[in-house]
Amino acid sequence: NYSFIQFHEADGLPNEVIYGVLEDEAGNLWVSTGKGLCKIHFENGQIRVRIYSGADGLQSDEFDHNSYHRAADGKMYFGGLNGFNAFYPDSVRDNPYVPPVVITDFKILNESVPIKSNVGTNSNSPLRKSITETAEIVLSYSDDVISFEFAALNYTMPEKNQYAYKMEGFDERWIYSGTRRFATYTNLDPGNYIFRVKGSNNDGVWNEEGASLNIVITPPPWQTWWAYLLYAMAGFVAIGGFVRYKTREHAREIEAQAAIESAKIEERERVRKKSSADFHDEAGHLITKITLFLELARRNSGKNKQLQKYLGKIEEHTKTLASGMRDFIWGLDPEKDSLYETMVRLKDFGNAMFQHSAIRFTSNAAKSTFKQRNLDIDDRRAIVFIFKEAMNNCLKHSHATKVQLISELQSDELSIILTDDGAGIPQNRQHDGYGLKNMQSRAKKINATLDIESTPGVGTQITLKKALPQMGYHHQN
Repeated sequence: NYSFIQFHEADGLPNEVIYGVLEDEAGNLWVSTGKGLCKIHFENGQIRVRIYSGADGLQSDEFDHNSYHRAADGKMYFGGLNGFNAFYPDSVRDNPYVPPVVITDFKILNESVPIKSNVGTNSNSPLRKSITETAEIVLSYSDDVISFEFAALNYTMPEKNQYAYKMEGFDERWIYSGTRRFATYTNLDPGNYIFRVKGSNNDGVWNEEGASLNIVITPPPWQTWWAYLLYAMAGFVAIGGFVRYKTREHAREIEAQAAIESAKIEERERVRKKSSADFHDEAGHLITKITLFLELARRNSGKNKQLQKYLGKIEEHTKTLASGMRDFIWGLDPEKDSLYETMVRLKDFGNAMFQHSAIRFTSNAAKSTFKQRNLDIDDRRAIVFIFKEAMNNCLKHSHATKVQLISELQSDELSIILTDDGAGIPQNRQHDGYGLKNMQSRAKKINATLDIESTPGVGTQITLKKALPQMGYHHQN
């Protein structure tokens, strides 16, 4: 298997003008170029290049076309401008010396930094001793241009020593500078760095460990930990002030909204109260007139049974209308908004309905603690209509001897229970008979549940449950 590799000046060739290529017994390639003779060999899977120049004894750095030859004994000949070079490849030895590498100078703004003294202009110098012996330098953020000079201590053709450097924390890879012996950095951010430098001798033998120097650049005052602490404190104060401002502003908005709502509620209650009173007076006056005219009509009806029947129907509907009007006026009155007033209404209705019957009616539903709980007008009307219908069913159909109305309020859930010891509701009428369907519909409209449990010969229990909101409190003047 063969492969081809392109090799250019950037890969280590001294020049890309190639005059001749010879291979020695060890497989190394010797290449004459327009700028010296180079040896290309493979070492540990990597390509190594060793360049020879006039300083190594060449006739010249410039060679000629077609002026190269390898003899039978392995001796190589390369011709150039000033003659030719002849040599045995295995007799050419490289310098094995690994040169020490030292940092020889440190500069700020291209000025060498002196060693610190106790007095004079050097009193603020960051160097405590020679740069060669220094392990760490602490610099200010204002030292924005710094330079390092270094050397590989190989004195055999030192002009051919090679160098590479790297600022850990800033440079991602080594920077190979060839024979250049200095490095410059500008505007390094505050932080910790390590400047590393390594070098080779004239034959490319590298000291990989090289030399290193810790660099600490202190932040400006506005980037120090105590500055950030001040920023944080100022931020907390600002946030606290903003929160207090928004809290007060929100409180003022709530107070203003509460005042507006209170005014609206007072106005609505005033209108409701006046409407209730006006409607009560007007409706009561008209119903009284209708009743009087009915009585007069009955007296003058003589023996006209059909007319008396019609008058009886009118009287019946008038009483129903009067009862409905009273319920409507009661619901309209803002002074009756509390749960307590609702239960009083049901208790009074039960006492009035059962007082002339054989049924004994009892109730503990109107509790004083209910005075502080408000009910929506729709909730009050629905509850009253549901249990008036239930009491009316007890009177007409239950044949009971006892009827009891109780109520409880636990964890904001209202429970109203009406029980009797009567005959119970027939099985075939427990879903839609006795107005039960209408009662269920009213309960559903106010988001309440209505459970009806009836056992023939034992009695019936009707339970309404409804969640009351926490805001439902009644304020009395």
